[in-house]
Amino acid sequence: MINKLRELFPDLSPELGLIIERLVDLHKIIRDNFYHSEFHGSTSIKKVLPVLAPDMSYDGLEIAEGDSAMAAFAYMALGRYDETECKSIRNHLLEYCKKDTEAEVKVFERLITGFC
Repeated sequence: MINKLRELFPDLSPELGLIIERLVDLHKIIRDNFYHSEFHGSTSIKKVLPVLAPDMSYDGLEIAEGDSAMAAFAYMALGRYDETECKSIRNHLLEYCKKDTEAEVKVFERLITGFC
């Protein structure tokens, strides 16, 4: 997505490029270097999180899955919701994104401190 933003906003391309250089794909790191039977053959955050950070979950969120988040955003972008629904969905999406980011941080912390 950041590369697409670079295409859309060439004046911001150098700054956006600096962001890309700092990003680390935890999925690839886990997929290539870490195995746990409780991942059940998947290295998605929804499978990895309960093993590496069992104190965290997506329970209680109105939007709790990536597919649901993408669909809700797409419908919102297509204008399929009224203003009230848009505000509500936007808040639910922000809660989901916040939890997703927190989950990535927790997984990262567990990986760098050692999983034992």
